Amino acid sequence: MSVRVAFIDAAPAMRMRISEALSIAFPGSEIDAFVPPDYLPVQSFDWSLFDVIVVGEFGDEEATLPFVRGLALNPTRRPLIYLHGDGLDTPTSASLKLLAIVKLPRGRLRDSELIAAIVFARRDRGLLIPIVSAPATASANGTASGDAIAPAPIIADVIANASTSPHIVLMDGAAGFRRIVANYLLSVWPSATVEEIDPFSQTLRGTGIALGTHGDILILGGIGTRHEALSALERLRGREHCPPIVMIVTRDLAAHVDELKAAGAAAVLFKDALSRNELCAAVTCAIGVMDDVPAADGDACSGSFSFLLDGERVSLEINGFRCVAAISANDMAQVFYAERLSDRQRAVVKILIASPQHDLKRVDMFCSRYRFLSSLAGRRVVRYLDAGVAGQWPYVALEYLPAGDLRSRMHDPVTSQSCARVLFKLAGALSTIHGGAFVHLDLKPENIFFRENDELVLIDFNIATRFGGVGRNHTSGEVLGTPSYMSPEQGQGMPLDGRSDLYSAGVILYEMLAGQLPYSAKSDAEIIFRHIHDEVPLLPKPVRNFQPIVDGLMAKNREERFATGADLAFALQPFLNSDGSVSVCSTDSTDR
Repeated sequence: MSVRVAFIDAAPAMRMRISEALSIAFPGSEIDAFVPPDYLPVQSFDWSLFDVIVVGEFGDEEATLPFVRGLALNPTRRPLIYLHGDGLDTPTSASLKLLAIVKLPRGRLRDSELIAAIVFARRDRGLLIPIVSAPATASANGTASGDAIAPAPIIADVIANASTSPHIVLMDGAAGFRRIVANYLLSVWPSATVEEIDPFSQTLRGTGIALGTHGDILILGGIGTRHEALSALERLRGREHCPPIVMIVTRDLAAHVDELKAAGAAAVLFKDALSRNELCAAVTCAIGVMDDVPAADGDACSGSFSFLLDGERVSLEINGFRCVAAISANDMAQVFYAERLSDRQRAVVKILIASPQHDLKRVDMFCSRYRFLSSLAGRRVVRYLDAGVAGQWPYVALEYLPAGDLRSRMHDPVTSQSCARVLFKLAGALSTIHGGAFVHLDLKPENIFFRENDELVLIDFNIATRFGGVGRNHTSGEVLGTPSYMSPEQGQGMPLDGRSDLYSAGVILYEMLAGQLPYSAKSDAEIIFRHIHDEVPLLPKPVRNFQPIVDGLMAKNREERFATGADLAFALQPFLNSDGSVSVCSTDSTDR
């Protein structure tokens, strides 16, 4: 693998060391060294020429701060790795930590760590292994940042050995199911070719079964009976150059798994309890990377998740997890505390109440969100452990965050400086999701969590949409979101971008500093009206030095707001280490 790296560091010895190490690790690569502060690219520089940017020591902080600001705003910026010092943060170093996807200690840097970080930044991998073994970053208190529950290690090891671009033929009669499974496959192998085939399509004129014999692997679903499964295997295996076949069948055929394998199936999985990790491991093993995949042991490797839907009890089997307790339920999702059976680690399972057969728009949006969020590998968003299909509904398994949410912290007395630090971290998280052109749309203290190392994490992307989308239910037309934190444009059903989330961040900052929400009313409609028309309220006098930040976030006209999370982060710099920090009111307010 060759890479082109932009390396910025003031020390000649470090530039030489890194250039030599990367040249050995990535033969044929290009290492372009930039020497600060005099030889740095201009703000309009085209960073798309590079695979990754590595930033080290600047020397002259004041002279290079404008460069860092320009780098933050540059639309062609590539993934950034920051080699930080051990001293207190400066405006430059704090901004770079915000921008970086991997942070490594410069003084204790090991070449192997940097090489692994570059591979991670390029996403040039089998996806699950870097989630497990991506370089841990040092936090301010010396604890590892990014340590979290990871995908089951046996499955991760199998998938890590997979080809990065297999040609996968996916055959199933249900378009929604094909779409979800293709999405899960592409989240592991982004450069794969996933060819979806409906075997019942009238345009195929009976040739559909033959189309499954020209890829690296065939995933065959839509199998209802033992006779149908054996007949399909006989016809496919009888053709020349037939690839390995992974069959996806109903649990009714569980007693015939050995018979199907004897007839030529490389693996047999259950359609009504399909796990992404297990599916991808089966694909990897089937194309010859390993001899066998750890087999599911029937019901011992799955747990039952039960809930009421339209007055009827629904019970679903989810591979690898057992239900501990229900958390919440609404017309969009069912959420449970769960335990992973392989290692007893706590997790959260969320089942999307959208049938792939009847709600393709919601399924498409689910797939789009999942692909982007899982690719972040837990960087400032909740980490995805697994995903799949249970019964007829897609689900995700997420990391458990025992350190709690921002709402619980707001119940206790805090200082204005700690509020600024929370908002600074939130600006970084928003920069991450906005970098993928996604708007969260439901930003509030209950959806802002922390890991045990105090890293801020965003959760609950149920209504997140791409830039230019609107926050409305596509069926009922009602506005989606929490009215108390809703931007004026969201409340009016207008096309949205990241500035809508920044408005919500302003409401959160006001609430943290003032101990109450900026607007209250007797109805949701009146609260939305006040967000659209009322002036931004003044903060209490002891914390009124934050008023310019609140005004810059809660401006009614989004053109007058901070444009990006990076802009907000720069504006917060004077408040992070201020000697004028004061205690602020705790709040027991809830969403209204």
